[in-house]
Amino acid sequence: MIPKYEHPITKYNELAAKRRGEIINRTINLEKIMDIVIANHFIDNVTNLKKNKELEYMIIEGLPFSSKINTLLTILKKYHKDIFIAHPRLEKDLDKIRKNRNYMAHSYLDITETFVGKRDKNKLEMSKVIEKGNHIEFNENKINALANLIIKYSHILMNW
Repeated sequence: MIPKYEHPITKYNELAAKRRGEIINRTINLEKIMDIVIANHFIDNVTNLKKNKELEYMIIEGLPFSSKINTLLTILKKYHKDIFIAHPRLEKDLDKIRKNRNYMAHSYLDITETFVGKRDKNKLEMSKVIEKGNHIEFNENKINALANLIIKYSHILMNW
């Protein structure tokens, strides 16, 4: 039987979707939770749901992810200092999530034989487009740890 030919771009797209999708999708969910927390701070969700949703959709959704993190941290530092006692790495971890989400969203995924070939089958490297030659490795363990970190802070913010 003749093996089915698979174009290299197909493998690239499948790996990119799996690797990037896991992190980007979870980060989108975290970002939506942040939108809700920020909107609820300014307009009570219970008594004025319509204005709360307008604030969320008209203003907050247009902010970059980094601005949402900064806004959220400002609110938490002023009104909910206890969250930093319970979760002392909150600020650093949100920055870590932001940086890695940006790598996943904006960098070229390099799966050539040079990087993947004879090494660990799960190891993939990403070349950061802005800084050519700078490779950031994402293996299965790193992606799982990052996904779990995103899930952790999604739950924390949803339940705070």
